[in-house]
Amino acid sequence: MTTQPAAPDVARLRANCAREVFAVADALRRTGRQRRLRDVTIVLPIDHASVEAVELACLALAEGELSEAAADLDRFLDRVTADAAAAERFLQSVRSVVRRVGPTSQAR
Repeated sequence: MTTQPAAPDVARLRANCAREVFAVADALRRTGRQRRLRDVTIVLPIDHASVEAVELACLALAEGELSEAAADLDRFLDRVTADAAAAERFLQSVRSVVRRVGPTSQAR
């Protein structure tokens, strides 16, 4: 019996997380709402991770892809997506946090 490696699924999940976090960060930056991230009420512990990821993405967008913030976000996403179930909770939390920040044209 041959089992398929999990690596492509992990890579796809990480790419999805990165895409969503950057989309949210870009939308927040364009509307100036990134400053409201610190005012979000933390409901679940995973919300801390979501706020941190979006803040890092906002910094990475402002400073460029070779910035320290971009490297920090890469390492952060590697940790968050190491477990598929945790990564799904993370994405749900990112969506929840963005709804609490306020409407953006990119929020899903």
